[in-house]
Amino acid sequence: MGKINLLVSATSEDWIEQAINNLEIILLDHSHCERKAAGVALNLIGNFGSETPPF
Repeated sequence: MGKINLLVSATSEDWIEQAINNLEIILLDHSHCERKAAGVALNLIGNFGSETPPF
């Protein structure tokens, strides 16, 4: 199986260093995104959960 490269360009060393030095902030931001996604999913289930799927 071949290597899959999803990035269009290489990640800069400066960005990597900043990410490592601010990992707590990155993880906090990610957790907020996950919480928002969970809320949207629950909202969709609440609005459309009883409908039959179209497939």
